[in-house]
Amino acid sequence: MATLVTALILQSDGRVSHKITEYFESFRKIANTGISIILFLDEALNIDSMPNVTVVKTKINDLPLFKEIDRSTAKFDVGDNPEKNTLDYLIIQNSKTWFMNESLKYTDEGRIAWIDFGACHMMKTSSETLEKLHLLDLLEGGTIIPGCWPVKTSHLYPISWRFAGTFLTVERKDVPDLFKQHMAMIGELRPHISWEVNIWARMETLKGVKFKWYKADHDDTILNFDPYLTMDPSLASPL
Repeated sequence: MATLVTALILQSDGRVSHKITEYFESFRKIANTGISIILFLDEALNIDSMPNVTVVKTKINDLPLFKEIDRSTAKFDVGDNPEKNTLDYLIIQNSKTWFMNESLKYTDEGRIAWIDFGACHMMKTSSETLEKLHLLDLLEGGTIIPGCWPVKTSHLYPISWRFAGTFLTVERKDVPDLFKQHMAMIGELRPHISWEVNIWARMETLKGVKFKWYKADHDDTILNFDPYLTMDPSLASPL
């Protein structure tokens, strides 16, 4: 079985991009799938106990990038949303592979899948879309990730939608290396930092990191990973 990984971490000043209630509403829909979840939750927040959810209390100060990046010299682009695209926000976004790597301490499953805590806010038919998560075990090997742009990119700014960022799934054995390569690319760029999707795109284009890409957008197509299913889902044994 696969394990989902997600996180809700507050920025240093306590801000998040959306209302906390909206985040939790989205997460409950994901949790209701019954799939095992490792949730990295800010220590200032609480959530009702759910049998399939392991909560790991975390704060932004625990993130390696928060400790390593020199805030006095860091350079980044705020794009068209300076209220959202803060340094803390970019640190949290670029910690997705760290959360996945940390999750290996809490699960023995062979496939790890990241999904944004608030992913459901962009779905119109979330119940039907999230059902696709039950097919994760039918995926072929490798790192499988949705994206909006079919062409590879390597620019730092503005944001690149080569990858959507909302979801990716990785074989357990490949998680540590993906995390290592992500952090290495960030290290090469200092004092600059960009969105995690730009960093991943540079890893693909400049370092040859293998991503199995599929076309999607920030909507219900985000889980349209059917090209990488190893068998017809209708032939699979019932869960």
